Amino acid sequence: MNQQVSDIIEDCRADLERIFHLIEGLGSMAPASGYLTKFALIRISGTLEICYKKLIADYYESLSPALQRFITIHVRDASLNAKYENVCKVLKDFDEGKCTTFKATINAREDKDDLLHAMSDLNNARNDVAHGDSTSMTFNEMRQKFEKSVILLQELENVLV
Repeated sequence: MNQQVSDIIEDCRADLERIFHLIEGLGSMAPASGYLTKFALIRISGTLEICYKKLIADYYESLSPALQRFITIHVRDASLNAKYENVCKVLKDFDEGKCTTFKATINAREDKDDLLHAMSDLNNARNDVAHGDSTSMTFNEMRQKFEKSVILLQELENVLV
């Protein structure tokens, strides 16, 4: 995987491990544990957004450095949350064929339903928290959905190579 993307994912995993141990020490019912879980959700969502944008942006910039400013404005700095539909939209904006291949690759997987929902579920939970609501998703569910989303990112990169 793109080394910078791998590093970002590993940094997030390390943060999640530290948060897990903090929650474990405090007890899952402690008020601070709820805040840590919400922080983990924000951390995961930000990581996924940065990573999918970076994979797409880096690939197309390598093909045409003249597009760097356009890609920075319309991909890297764009407000596009990490969800499967947005990954497909950005990919399709550059290359409909690669988007079709990416969708077909995901649809061919036995775990496609889990992968298709993982990012969106995390994004929806993040939106709930950002708008003052709570989330019913547990810390462990967030971690599992994060790992499924990483698989989706790996499949995206495989299509871009």
